[in-house]
Amino acid sequence: MRTQIWSYAADRCVIGGFGYAGQSCISVQRILVEQSAFDKFLSALVARVQKLKVGNVLDESTDVGPLISEDAANRVIAWIEEAVRGGAKIICGGHRNGAMVTPTVLTNTKPDMRVNCMEIFGRW
Repeated sequence: MRTQIWSYAADRCVIGGFGYAGQSCISVQRILVEQSAFDKFLSALVARVQKLKVGNVLDESTDVGPLISEDAANRVIAWIEEAVRGGAKIICGGHRNGAMVTPTVLTNTKPDMRVNCMEIFGRW
């Protein structure tokens, strides 16, 4: 039963976090996980995030398309880099190619980091 719980939670978080390239005002940006469940949940989440296909949204097999502009992608990467300088760790993703940003999972973020306390929404 526990495996199903981690799988279900990870699936829902990936759908909520990376649908529409995270450019939804109701997307999942922060996930709080009880310490005792953290490793199992993170493993399940990262496995799913790494399977997401990044590409042209006109291709039906694409899971995550580009952000609204290259400027938006640059801002997202700048916030990720700022978080890393502040002690956050990139578990996967964190790369940009034009307006595309690979789906990114960070750990060890702090409450005052912009990736944590502001909406990273890709359309600003």
